[in-house]
Amino acid sequence: MTLKLYEQEGYQTTFHAHVVSCIKKNELYDIILDQTLFFPEEGGQTCDKGTLNAIEVVDVQIINDEIHHYTHSALNGDVQGIIDWTHRYTNMQHHTGEHILSGLMHKEFHVDNVGFHLGYNEITADYAMDLNNDQIKRIEALVNSVIFSNKPVKTYYLEDYSNMEYRAKLDLAKPRLVEIEDVDLCACCAPHVKSTIEVGLFKIVKSMKIKKGTRLFFLCGKLAYEDYVLKHDQSIQISNQLSSSIETLSSNVQRVLDENYALKQRIKQLNKEMVDHLIIEHKENQIVLCDEFDRDTQLYYYNKLVSFSNNYVLLVSKQKDNYRFMTNSKDIFLQLKEKHQVRGGGKNDFFQGTLDTVNEQLFD
Repeated sequence: MTLKLYEQEGYQTTFHAHVVSCIKKNELYDIILDQTLFFPEEGGQTCDKGTLNAIEVVDVQIINDEIHHYTHSALNGDVQGIIDWTHRYTNMQHHTGEHILSGLMHKEFHVDNVGFHLGYNEITADYAMDLNNDQIKRIEALVNSVIFSNKPVKTYYLEDYSNMEYRAKLDLAKPRLVEIEDVDLCACCAPHVKSTIEVGLFKIVKSMKIKKGTRLFFLCGKLAYEDYVLKHDQSIQISNQLSSSIETLSSNVQRVLDENYALKQRIKQLNKEMVDHLIIEHKENQIVLCDEFDRDTQLYYYNKLVSFSNNYVLLVSKQKDNYRFMTNSKDIFLQLKEKHQVRGGGKNDFFQGTLDTVNEQLFD
């Protein structure tokens, strides 16, 4: 069994070990060491990054309590391992942040964590209840209050667990416990920071309703700071464009959206009035190419043409990248499909879709 050095000292970044086995599997070498600092992919968390004798470790998995390191080159004898500290510490911050979050969710709402994913680009935690915005804001504030209170984060094993109450997803005989006093006691094998203050900052960036309840997307530490910088810069740019202060940015954006909607509705109305002047009454066939219209206006135009036509109608509207058509003739629809790339369909006396191109001279 591999000695798990990462359980003893999460801040250590270099170690020496001996290669127990090295077996080529497909394009990679599967290497087992007598001891390792590399945390494997486990408990919803991505594995550590780093090198063995300057060779990149591309994956780390735990199989039957053995840690398997995967590289593109074979290794044997004694090796030196180096852990990617930035990646390790980022994971430590987020995993401790999740413990604070889940401990407080258990205390405040009596709900357990039913899912956790600490990926390279996304960190999520799932809870078996529907959370509203006020509850999400409240729990976020409580998490940051715990972080700023600088509580120690302790990790340990016990000889006797019979009288201990702790959160656990697996029923292990002798789990490693992670304790944040008055906040959380949880079985966990991952490296953690030594104090809550090291989490730095906790921010819930998004929430999503899922079958089991609510999924929270969150960021801690450096990633939370980078997210803040990005959104702050964007807020400054938008506020400058709108000649608005950041404090009134939301209301001013809504004002612009309302004005834009009103203008679109006015344009639709003017387009319909223009259509009314274009209609030729009681023409046997109506074959028309028009400038770009939104679908509602084009449908209004089409219905007008149908009402004044004694036979078939084909209305084609130029779009940015293609043409949108409407017709009451199945024969015309089939002819279009023979000569063009058509996306669309229909039935009875109404067919619609888009065309890759048309010969506009046919409409002259």
